[in-house]
Amino acid sequence: MINSKTSLAQAVKCALISFDSTIRSNISVGPPIDLLLHRTNDFSSHEPYRFEEQHPYLQLLRNAWSSGLNQLFGSLPDINIEQKY
Repeated sequence: MINSKTSLAQAVKCALISFDSTIRSNISVGPPIDLLLHRTNDFSSHEPYRFEEQHPYLQLLRNAWSSGLNQLFGSLPDINIEQKY
């Protein structure tokens, strides 16, 4: 969960996972992902970070997230479709 105590690194990771999930679920969305960070009380101009399709960190994150979701999905209990709830 993102809150006031979330580190910048954790927030960026969450944002990239969110963008990647959107890319996977919507064919009209795709890389590059441009990320612009502004720190508190810093009003200077900064260059954005650009994550192209083959960016090493984006690939690492995508593979780890996918693997984790697959593991979690496999550990969830199956529904007994014969039993009425």
